[in-house]
Amino acid sequence: MIDTLKHVKSELEQALANPSDHNLDHCVNELLKAKTNDGEHKKMMDDIVNSVTHVMHAQPRLREYGTNISSNNAFKEAYNAVDQAIDTLSH
Repeated sequence: MIDTLKHVKSELEQALANPSDHNLDHCVNELLKAKTNDGEHKKMMDDIVNSVTHVMHAQPRLREYGTNISSNNAFKEAYNAVDQAIDTLSH
């Protein structure tokens, strides 16, 4: 699961830098698959899936308008959730 989270974290970084070049659908699918394999962290994974989904909804605004507070907040929330999950699972 940590490898999946690290991959998603990397994809979020790339999606923020180049929103036109990244589709995060595959990240949500990877997270959902990881969630079904680890029932112990279901709530945490649900929160991360929701955060990444918010980023997906923010991407069109980011592509169209460039950097804005709403889009940046969505990315920040998802990135922090993934980062905290990696830290939690690493200990």
